Amino acid sequence: MPVEGTNVKREDFVRWVNDYLLSESGLACNGDDLYGARCGLLHSYIAESTKSREGSAREINYLIGTSGRALVHVMTATPKPFIAVEIGQLRSAFLAAIGRFRERLKDDKDLAGLVHERAEHHFYEGTFLMTSPTFRYRQV
Repeated sequence: MPVEGTNVKREDFVRWVNDYLLSESGLACNGDDLYGARCGLLHSYIAESTKSREGSAREINYLIGTSGRALVHVMTATPKPFIAVEIGQLRSAFLAAIGRFRERLKDDKDLAGLVHERAEHHFYEGTFLMTSPTFRYRQV
């Protein structure tokens, strides 16, 4: 998100997806489709989202490899446009996007500083030790 931002907005998500994830991915979706998919999964665990109901994003159904198995929205017979995305391809595109973003951080020290500053607020895996009235934390 921009330097002056304190809350991530749809535009921030879509811009990052378009800049880093979709380039060279071969995925048949756009940033708005993925934002709608993110909202549907995160808020309701469904394919439908506010954006898909408004018609500004297509619903995404997920293919599982080449087995013919899929996670599909029960209402795929509705006239709403939807697309199918293979989960492994989406994962690969995401990992490649992280790599492209890391490469940019090497060249953009201001952005790298901002990312590192914001990363201090992220979750980390660790162990809480309950050996005293106060908890101690050990990062793994």
